[in-house]
Amino acid sequence: MKKENRRLSPWIGRSLLLLVLSVFLMPYLLVQLAVPDTVRVIEGQSWEFGGEVLELEAQESDWVTVNENSIRRREDIEDSTYARSSAQIKLFGIIPIKSVSLEVWPEKRLLAGGHTVGIDLYTDGILVLGTGKIETESGKESSPARGILYAGDKIRRVNGQEVTTVEQVNEIIAQNGTAPITIQLTREEENLEVSVTPKMGKDGKAKIGIWIRDRAQGLGTLTFVDPQSSVFGAVGHGINDVDTGEVLPIHDGLITRAKIRHVVKGEEGLPGEVEGSLTGTILGQVNRNTESGVYGHYSGEQSVYAEYEIALKDQVKNGEAIILSDILDGEIREYTVKIEKASGLPTFNHGMVVTVTDERLLQETGGIIQGMSGCPIVQEGKLIGAVTHVFVKDPTKGYGIYIENMLE
Repeated sequence: MKKENRRLSPWIGRSLLLLVLSVFLMPYLLVQLAVPDTVRVIEGQSWEFGGEVLELEAQESDWVTVNENSIRRREDIEDSTYARSSAQIKLFGIIPIKSVSLEVWPEKRLLAGGHTVGIDLYTDGILVLGTGKIETESGKESSPARGILYAGDKIRRVNGQEVTTVEQVNEIIAQNGTAPITIQLTREEENLEVSVTPKMGKDGKAKIGIWIRDRAQGLGTLTFVDPQSSVFGAVGHGINDVDTGEVLPIHDGLITRAKIRHVVKGEEGLPGEVEGSLTGTILGQVNRNTESGVYGHYSGEQSVYAEYEIALKDQVKNGEAIILSDILDGEIREYTVKIEKASGLPTFNHGMVVTVTDERLLQETGGIIQGMSGCPIVQEGKLIGAVTHVFVKDPTKGYGIYIENMLE
């Protein structure tokens, strides 16, 4: 019996050791994963991640001063510039857990939008969607551009002529006839020149068999306007090409007033949408289409929007909030929602989960519908982000992006 106990003792000892290590190491590993490599704070405000368990110990730098737990940018830093330094994350203010980069943002106030806007984007070059077959004069099928042009290529010139519209490309090819043509394009940031020999189609026009696009239009929601710079942000996610699924590369574009004609209510498995059209009233020039939204210079009336201080994502709390939208009657109104902070999600425009709780909005739209992307989210009087996507299986829920990610 004693011999058997001696065999079990090492196993019990190792188990106890693993248990003790797990108790002490697990919180450390969880904090390592939970705390981002770059931490942001607003000048003069405290870091609010982890409650009283975790503390931020900032280091002074050429950009940052630290006084009595108040972190500020140095006086010679421009108003709109965030300052950089380094910091330590400590457990209970004692045990170092993680070294991070620190960004100190100036206090920022933005005009929260809420109007549904028309978005008209012009592609950066003529975007190739794919190649196809043409029926030739002899009745046979031919694919002249297959293996030469590919989806995602951006056509810049045809036979040396700069092109900005689909019509220009088709006209040059038609005038060229069946002689080989040269096409200058960009493919994955590389500039190339290729040659394609057109075929005469059954309709008597020379063709090379490509699907191309020069613009995209749609509806979204204006999220914010910076009252100092007149920069605007909208939608909260990129405008993707419907054929390639990628963020549409643009040269420029416009946002306009939108005329809402009808609201299609969302149902389980069937996302709703705003049906409407662009108008001739231009509100701004678009210069960027990114994964975090559409941006540009706002030229419309700013006095119609309320001003809010921003809050960074570490200040966002689970619980009640509001979204701003004009979707039901053309007037910007507040609708109640619930914020659920989410972690481990794949992209930053899926940074939080938003659940619609407003009875009127649920009755009319079913929750979140297409066209509401960009609706500002306000919590405790601060602008915290924007609605981005709807849950197809549950239209009462959707994703949101933090305002700091739209301002990055």
